[in-house]
Amino acid sequence: MLSTIRGRLAQWLRRSFGQASHYIGDGVILARLSNGLMIYLDGGDVSLTPSILVAGEWEPWVMRHFGPAVRPGAHVVDIGANCGYYALLAAERTGPTGKVVAIEANPRLAHLVTKTFAVNGCSDWARVVNAAALDREADIELGVPGDYLGSASILMTPAEGNCVRAIKARAAPLSQLLDGNLRVDLLKIDAEGAEPLIWRGAQDVLAASPEIVVFMEFAPPMISHTCAPEQMLIEIRANGFAVEEVTPEGIVEHADNSALLAKDWAELRLRRPPRQQR
Repeated sequence: MLSTIRGRLAQWLRRSFGQASHYIGDGVILARLSNGLMIYLDGGDVSLTPSILVAGEWEPWVMRHFGPAVRPGAHVVDIGANCGYYALLAAERTGPTGKVVAIEANPRLAHLVTKTFAVNGCSDWARVVNAAALDREADIELGVPGDYLGSASILMTPAEGNCVRAIKARAAPLSQLLDGNLRVDLLKIDAEGAEPLIWRGAQDVLAASPEIVVFMEFAPPMISHTCAPEQMLIEIRANGFAVEEVTPEGIVEHADNSALLAKDWAELRLRRPPRQQR
């Protein structure tokens, strides 16, 4: 009953939300996406917030393929959720029979994602974990470069003369952040160079999820601070995944290692061939 009431309230708010955005206070903006969903944003951010405020969307070329990959009732995990854009859209598509986990190390952003789930009426099946998914348990520092909240990274540290500030966070392997439910249908990873550590810490989840689809940012210059980018691709393929690139034109195409290693950045879609699925 409570879930039904929340859902109806969220629908009413969407219909009644006339302005595209409202300033809430404390630097927070409540914005409306192009599909009518509402999202809390940090008004000082200059990485995702401006695009979402102006266009009502983010990375539409990726969403063209991410969205259809989310099925009703699916278990979706978003690592490096930031403002919760992907996690929110996933929660709408999975519906109450699904489960969405947004993992975000920045406590301010994690709090905003929790509010976003609440105002859209999906808190019963979408939750936030304020932590970093890595390959070990640890207390870490997350470096945030100025107002670029989307570029925060465990690989970035404050130094004299730069504008990076440090945020303390806890880290753990993915399985420890999922409360024992290791079978995942869709996994999104965007961690500014920490992807190899996340991948290595997610091996039990990957083993328990033979049909999992993974969308992952692959930026060789950043990944090189963690491991050799070529080694990252070797480990991905060793897990049985075919590697595809989602191009800025929204086209999905086969990607070989040499082409990816020559790029500064690429968005990957990883899927196991049908013969390897169970």
